[in-house]
Amino acid sequence: MKGFLHGHSAPVSNDYRIHADPKDLREYDAFGPWVYPINTYDDVPRHFRAWYDELHSATFFLKVPVNAERSAMRPGMDLYRSVLAVYPERIVVLDWNGSSVIRRDIDMDTIQAVRMSSDLLPSELSLYIADGGMVRLDYNAVSSHEIEKVVDYLRERMIASRASSNRSKANEPGRSGDGIRDHYYRGVWSMRSRRVPSLRILHWEPPGISCRRHAGWGRSSLGCLVLDEGDDLVVISRGQFMRSWRETVYSLADLYIPWATLQSAELIQKPSGRKRFIPTVRLTLKGHIVDLELFAPASELQQLVAAIAGRDTGQVLRQ
Repeated sequence: MKGFLHGHSAPVSNDYRIHADPKDLREYDAFGPWVYPINTYDDVPRHFRAWYDELHSATFFLKVPVNAERSAMRPGMDLYRSVLAVYPERIVVLDWNGSSVIRRDIDMDTIQAVRMSSDLLPSELSLYIADGGMVRLDYNAVSSHEIEKVVDYLRERMIASRASSNRSKANEPGRSGDGIRDHYYRGVWSMRSRRVPSLRILHWEPPGISCRRHAGWGRSSLGCLVLDEGDDLVVISRGQFMRSWRETVYSLADLYIPWATLQSAELIQKPSGRKRFIPTVRLTLKGHIVDLELFAPASELQQLVAAIAGRDTGQVLRQ
């Protein structure tokens, strides 16, 4: 009774550390939400070690953790669910599904576009493949810097893998960034213009445009910035194009489309199957359709379509 009243806490047992395999314990001590590079055989999660000799020479060789609280994990458990190996001409993705490893090999010249998106911490890297498929890799936003390096490399290799002289006219004058007043989009434009001084703004649409005509009461646009960065078309958005006035949106998305993969662009002012139409700029890639729901005046959207179709990429403009 005395012990109960005075509340002596039971000691926390760390027996699992005593009996753990040293390799498993080292992996467990480093475990967290971070995407780690694989530098040695010992860095490879156990289910993927059979592929180390084949993949260790990759330009990027990364392991992606499971989405789990560290307090629920122990040494010897499956702490990593994917391994990503990026070469100049191909990508290898290994996924552990709980019972076996699923492998996918992707040739660089089959990747049509790359998208990075996040919503606070949950994030996703998406690859648009020419056969119509998508390769998605979930990660935590704390590792965005590592994934951004992969995306920059993929953009370079997607362009280099296509023996084409197709290139935009990024050195031609574009719209001024002075009109971008929204803090988020202004910051993005400022950062990207420092990296690519010759970029052109093809379309800027501020957030807050009423969507009542298109989606009913209580909804407004989230804005969109479309850039020509020389070798690719870049679409900066909030991951969606409109929101409820009461909805707080933290999501972000960057979509990169090499000019050489863009087959067509068209303005659809009355998409079928909807009671209310949303003006849509439709971009067609091999195996994929990308719809940008925009709310600027139709004349501005027609200018965007004309600017995209004006690139020397061989696409056909449909209006």
